[in-house]
Amino acid sequence: MGTARISLLVAIATIVAACGSGVAGSDSPETNPDPTAPPTTTTTVVGDTATPDVTAPPEPPVTTTTTVPDTTIVDTDADAQAGDTEVFVYLLTENSGSHDYGCSYVTPATRLVDSPALLAGALDALLTGPTDAEIASGQGSWFQDDVGWELSSVTISNGVAYVDLTEDSQPIPNASTSCGSIALLAQLDYTATQFPTVDRAVYSFDGDVAAFYHWLQRDVPQL
Repeated sequence: MGTARISLLVAIATIVAACGSGVAGSDSPETNPDPTAPPTTTTTVVGDTATPDVTAPPEPPVTTTTTVPDTTIVDTDADAQAGDTEVFVYLLTENSGSHDYGCSYVTPATRLVDSPALLAGALDALLTGPTDAEIASGQGSWFQDDVGWELSSVTISNGVAYVDLTEDSQPIPNASTSCGSIALLAQLDYTATQFPTVDRAVYSFDGDVAAFYHWLQRDVPQL
């Protein structure tokens, strides 16, 4: 070959090499070899993509409605005492249809007094006297509102209730007679001994046991 032809071939080879290099480095997108296949999607994950914790809102508080039963005591008698515990007071009662009260014939009437001082409450209620309804039904008592007897104190020791009446508890006319004293003590004794802790009762005026029993013309009990 001549020198000119060799130079031409070298030039052609150089051009072909340059063209191949240009095609290989082209920015043209690659051709999908399968035109029917869906395009490939590449997802780039940046950082932590975990779903953050979601705190549920607090539930509203449950409101409970409590119905309190009506425990109001309706007192239909204005003379009756109000309290939380039922006790008895013992009143003189007409015996066998007679208009005269038997010396020791007593029957119970209910009262409501405050606990825990049940004995004191019962004696206070007795000293207040019978209600109008009880009088109308045939019950009575030596004790009335206008008599003015009041309880000073009461203590229980070894089954004995020591009942002290105020100093100004005036002697009740005719209550110190033979039958009258029996009737008066029956009301007091039955009212006091209704409680299981009391076997008997001893009474006094302002702490003076002898003064009470001398007024009743009875023997002073052994203490």
